[in-house]
Amino acid sequence: MSEETGLERADRLEAEGRHEELVGQLIELLEGEGDPARRMALYRRASAALEGPLGSAEDALMVSLQAFDEFPDDGHFAEWLARLADGCGAWHRVLAAYENACERWQGEPATAATFHRRLAGWYALQGEATEVLRHRLTLSDLDPGDRANEDALIDALEDAGEWAVVAELWKGRLVKATDPGEQAAARARLVELYEGRLNRPGDALALTLQAFEAAPDDARSGELARLAERARDWQPVFNAYEAFARWIAADPDRAEVIT
Repeated sequence: MSEETGLERADRLEAEGRHEELVGQLIELLEGEGDPARRMALYRRASAALEGPLGSAEDALMVSLQAFDEFPDDGHFAEWLARLADGCGAWHRVLAAYENACERWQGEPATAATFHRRLAGWYALQGEATEVLRHRLTLSDLDPGDRANEDALIDALEDAGEWAVVAELWKGRLVKATDPGEQAAARARLVELYEGRLNRPGDALALTLQAFEAAPDDARSGELARLAERARDWQPVFNAYEAFARWIAADPDRAEVIT
């Protein structure tokens, strides 16, 4: 009769319900296994035995974190680690492991961005607004084209009351926008921020005048009057209306846009 292999012994121990011995056998197999795929399978099996039959999510988490340290793959580990962290209340260990991964992979922006993105979401679930903001800001540097992150960053900055930074982000959106609807939305939000949160009515007036000059419409008169009053600067409004009155008068075929 041939000698029982390590995997065969593991199968037998599992079939006999000897799960503590099974875990020990799997750990022993890990010590001599060099193939990454087989190592991952052994880690998963040990974690499953600890979490399930042995009812120790904390021990399962420790084994799984060892696997993550060896194979830092967010797509493979995120749900697995989150489930175990929920099961034993040890989120701090998972967060620390991902923070370490961010540092290890900071030289590879695409990979690092994946870990920062995950951490931002997890910290949000933990109610850690400062940490959410930190990772969102880092993400904006690593992947400036990530619109979803920019939206989330704006939300985080608003929660933190960082209105000047929020305004700068919207200003950047206005500069980059090519769609008229997006331009109008960005300009409207900036005007709202300048007038309300930042108490900069002069800047709000300047933006509104830009929109008026690009597409003159007397329907803006109330908004312009309000902002001119708040900024205590009526002259730019007078100048804009006089310029467009001359523009219309120069060509009788032009529609009446100023009354």
